[in-house]
Parts: sequence; C-alpha cells; structure tokens
Amino acid sequence: MKNLFFFLILIFTGASCKKAYTCQCSTTTTIPSSVTQGDPYTTINRSQNIEYSAKMKKKQAEAACEHEQQTISSIMQNGWTENGTYNSGIVSVTTCDLD
Repeated sequence: MKNLFFFLILIFTGASCKKAYTCQCSTTTTIPSSVTQGDPYTTINRSQNIEYSAKMKKKQAEAACEHEQQTISSIMQNGWTENGTYNSGIVSVTTCDLD
C-alpha cells in the first residue's frame, strides 16, 4: 500500500510538469521617410499569440517560443528587404515571451 501511494504521488508530480503555454510575440517595424515618402518615420506594431495545444515542459515551450521569434524576425526582415536584395533602411524587431 505504501508503494502504491508513493507511485501515485510520483505520477501526479510528473504530470504537473507539463501544461499548455502561450508564446506572446510583438513586432515593431520602423520605416524611414525614404520609403514612405512622407512622415519622417512610420512605426507599425503587430502582436501575435501562439498557443501550444500539446502539453509540454517549460523548457520545451521556451525553445519553441524562441524558434517562433527567430522565424517571425526572419520573415519580417526578408519581406521588407526582398530576401536581402534591397536595402530599404526598414528595421523590424520581434520579441517573444512565454506566458
């Protein structure tokens, strides 16, 4: 009976290490006047929440969120610079935090 009690505690403790997480990302893009042909600088703010449906450990969720940040940054920068062939002077910064 004592072993069964210890086994159940072990199972519940291990199961509580995994839960659903949300990766909250925000991107700020600053566009210079040479591109907008008007205002000195135009700033675009964009938010995105990525919910992980699979239950995962915090370390796994942190790695996934970091990957999201790198992916979004790359997509935004490549989009504004035509895959690096055009120097538009546009700066896009993405930050992601795990919630």
